[in-house]
Amino acid sequence: MQITQKTHRLNELITLLEQSLHPLKIKTLAQQLNCNPKTIRRYISELEYHRRAPYFIKNGYIEIDSQQRQNTNLINGYWLDKKNIENLINTYQLISNLPKELATTAQQNLKQTLIALGTEPQKNNPLKNHIQLIPSQPVKTHQPTFQTIINSLLEKKQLHIHYWNRNTDIQTERTISPQKLVLYKDQWYLDAYCHNKNALRTFNLLAITNIQTLETPSKKISKKQLKQNYTSSYGIYGGQNDKTAIIQFTAKTARWIKYCQWHPEQTVQENPNGSINIQIPYHNPTELIADILKWGEEATILSPTELIQEIQHKINQMQKNYKK
Repeated sequence: MQITQKTHRLNELITLLEQSLHPLKIKTLAQQLNCNPKTIRRYISELEYHRRAPYFIKNGYIEIDSQQRQNTNLINGYWLDKKNIENLINTYQLISNLPKELATTAQQNLKQTLIALGTEPQKNNPLKNHIQLIPSQPVKTHQPTFQTIINSLLEKKQLHIHYWNRNTDIQTERTISPQKLVLYKDQWYLDAYCHNKNALRTFNLLAITNIQTLETPSKKISKKQLKQNYTSSYGIYGGQNDKTAIIQFTAKTARWIKYCQWHPEQTVQENPNGSINIQIPYHNPTELIADILKWGEEATILSPTELIQEIQHKINQMQKNYKK
């Protein structure tokens, strides 16, 4: 009964504050809600701390931080900014990309939070019904492989794997020290130290055909080294960036692509004719080439020469497919 009464009061308090154009006196609110002024102060503290409410108390009045309120959305008693909402929806997407057994566990752990935010699947009008993320391709992660990697990361043990190279159709055996699981463009990857190559590598989980946990402790790699190897260059392929691509986009495409982030260290130069040049650091060109080609005639590589030649080779090979 107490919980119901408190919830009712909180909802009434939020309604009164949201509808008011001016600060409201705590004593007046206490009389309207039939409670003690100390209770109102406690409610405001709870709303501010637990629900990120834009309210604050000043000289016996409750005021609203207009800038904070402008940047947030009130959803079922919680104030969420754009980033909060994106993270919430990304959580749904992440769970859906997990192997079935792990997804079930994750959903159970999040259930109370989702109910509170009005996003629980059984609700009539959940937030996820109004926001949709469309995966580019389905993920088919092998549950035992995924679970073995999770255990290895937690127990800090090495793995012995059979890894399939899709380009050569050859399988190799590797001993690796797992460092981090990464969900990238709807596929799972494992960043790991490869003891066969004595270097950091990235392994697509779909290409791991056999996996075994070893008793040998994993090789520890510093966070700084991992960051330098995996986040300095373009895309999922690791390696310290040692090249810079300059890509020119036509004026038509530039209108929106200048707002896209290809890489955290990119630079954008606007040209007099409305086109733009984007400079992107990279190491392995594979993913960069694929992303450039999808823009067709709207994108032109200006440098380096080796990247231009690789693109030209790809285009020539593509043309051969249509000559007949």
